This record gives sequence, C-alpha cells and structure tokens, in this order.
Amino acid sequence: MISKKTKTGPVLIFLVILIIAFTYRYTSKRIQFYGYYDKVWAHRVNDLKKLKSSEDNFKGIELDIVYQEEGNWLDVYHPPAPSKGLSFANYVKHIKNNKVGVWLDLKNLTKENHTAIITLIDSAIVSTELDKSKIIIESSHPDCLDIFREKGYRISYYLPAKMYLKTEKEVLNNINDIKKNIENNSHLELSAYFEDYPIVAKYFPLRKKNFWVLHSSYSPKILIDYKKIRRMLKDSTVETVLTPYNNFNKNL
Repeated sequence: MISKKTKTGPVLIFLVILIIAFTYRYTSKRIQFYGYYDKVWAHRVNDLKKLKSSEDNFKGIELDIVYQEEGNWLDVYHPPAPSKGLSFANYVKHIKNNKVGVWLDLKNLTKENHTAIITLIDSAIVSTELDKSKIIIESSHPDCLDIFREKGYRISYYLPAKMYLKTEKEVLNNINDIKKNIENNSHLELSAYFEDYPIVAKYFPLRKKNFWVLHSSYSPKILIDYKKIRRMLKDSTVETVLTPYNNFNKNL
C-alpha cells in the first residue's frame, strides 16, 4: 500500500518548484547578476506603477524621453508605442527614493532642441532631491551632450547597434567614427547591448561603459550567455547594466 506521504511528496515538490518559478519572474535578484546587484538597473520604467516597484528593488531606473516641440515638454514613452501623456516633470515628482539612479534615454535629441531639453530636465530635477551625478543622459548624438555634463549630469553615447553582427570592415568603420566622436571628451561614457561588450572593451578598455541585457526571466539564452554576462559584470569600467523588470503590482 502506498502511504499518503508518498503520494503527497511529489505534489508538494512540484508546488514548491512552481512557486519558486513564479516568484523568480518578478524578482530583481536574477542569478546571472549575483554579486553585482549594485550595477543593475530596471529597464524601460515608463509608467508610475512600475516606477513605484522599481525604485524599491533596484539601484536605478531607465526611462525613455521624447521631446514634444508642440507644447515644449518631455514625454515619457518609447516609440512606436503610443504616448500616455506622462510628462517627465510629473514623473519625477513620484520618485520617493532620492538615492535612486536615473537613466534618461533621449530619443530625439538634436542641436536644435538640446537647449530646450536641458532646461526642462533641470527645472524638473530642481524640485526633487535627486543627485545629478547619478543621472545618466544618453543619446546617439554625442555632440549634443556636453551641455548636460556642464550641468553636472553623467553623459553616455548610445553606440551604433549590433556591431557583433557586422563584418570586420563595418566594425572598424564604426570604431573610427566612435573615436572621432569621443575625442577630447573623457567624461563621455559608452552604452550598448551586452553582445557588443567584447568589441567595446577591446577598443575602449578604460572608458566607462553601460550595457543592457534584455533576456526574459525564463529565456534559455540566460544559460547560453551566462559567462559573457559575468565577464562583463566583473569589468570595473562597466558602471550600469539594464535588465527587464516585471511589475507584480501593475494591475493593482
């Protein structure tokens, strides 16, 4: 006769595994980042509910900013998704953790609007106790970023995408362009997808760097890329790493 204990044992083990798997989906403490959680920030925190959860679980948050010329305001959203009408000025008022880092991905920064954008960012930040030295201003137009550094912000150059998929000639062309863009600007950090880390580290070993790792919670690529991610994290020049974050309370 099979005892009740024997019958229920596998069921309990299955339930425990299920609970752990469910919980892991919503945790900020991912296995691949172990020991380096101080470098890990939440990716694409573009709404207030996600902000509330993220600032309690991460050292920093990243959000996307689009400058709206009509009305002269900063819109928090990532195209091509529709705008929700959330202004950056309103967004920062809801940040409760004044020690949190903030990464601003400026989607449409240009020479024509950079003065308007810095004015809007400054006027929003001044009403908070956020530390400018913990705020990253990122753009693919590095020639527009000096004005932000002068105001006390960190600045980061969004590098050409997916260099790891390009030919050697294409990569070298990209590297030459990057070198020209960062010449005489030691404060300019570099940001890219983590797959480009080996290339960026090879050509710019001493430059401060920021990356993003966008694997989902249960993606098999976590195991495939584990060693790559750990190598990147161990690099002392890597300041910040973005990761997706699922907000458990998003519907509450």
